[in-house]
Amino acid sequence: MSSGRNLAALPGKDLTKKALHQIARHEARAHRELSASELTRKAVKELAVHEVLGHRELTRKDLTRKAVRQAVKKAGRHEAQRLRRRRNRRDRRNPVASLLRSVAIGVLGGAAGTVALDVVTYTDMFGRGRDASSVPADLVGEAASRAGVESLEKQNQTEAARNRRTALGSLSGYAAGVGTGAVYGLARGLGLRLPTPVGASVLGLGAMAAADGPIAALGVSDPRTWSATDWASDVFPHLVYGAVAASVVAWLDRPDR
Repeated sequence: MSSGRNLAALPGKDLTKKALHQIARHEARAHRELSASELTRKAVKELAVHEVLGHRELTRKDLTRKAVRQAVKKAGRHEAQRLRRRRNRRDRRNPVASLLRSVAIGVLGGAAGTVALDVVTYTDMFGRGRDASSVPADLVGEAASRAGVESLEKQNQTEAARNRRTALGSLSGYAAGVGTGAVYGLARGLGLRLPTPVGASVLGLGAMAAADGPIAALGVSDPRTWSATDWASDVFPHLVYGAVAASVVAWLDRPDR
């Protein structure tokens, strides 16, 4: 950051009182970087360019928009790197707490993604006028039959047993979504930090595998016999799940948090 004398040379009309206050406090704190949110847009442009281009006196008319954008982007990268280094130091001091935090963030992301998946599924049911899938309940019944749980096995056709299978089928979907998010958060906590688009794909495919794997393994349904419409009804909601979950995790795990 420039010296107080150089900063004073900036036109006062280009800065709000709040921005001037932030700059004064900034100077008093050993030249630490200010975040863009602490200044007005115009002030950020002036100060970022002033910093990046060698403390020279520049007016906005002397710069192209591209130069301004590049200067602001560089200042933002510098701030993000500083915050990331600070968080890494904090994580090294308490690795267990850091890992638990990452898992908790993954759980929140998985829960948000599961809600989004349900919204897409119910929207599809409304649009096509189709019934809810019986596969989750059938999966619970098959697993209960193999485990010898008579109150839930598929041969038990009482109304209470059917309702319990339906409820557990729905709950198992939430468990798969939240569990996938937790594993993703754990992986990030251990150092595997994927770009958000890649993480979205990994989460979507992981959640689909967690849901469809037991269905195929227990013989409840054979994915190889599914139609294109069946696959679309399965793939698209899981891709939405992955996009929402990865976005929430990335937002909660920002360097400034």
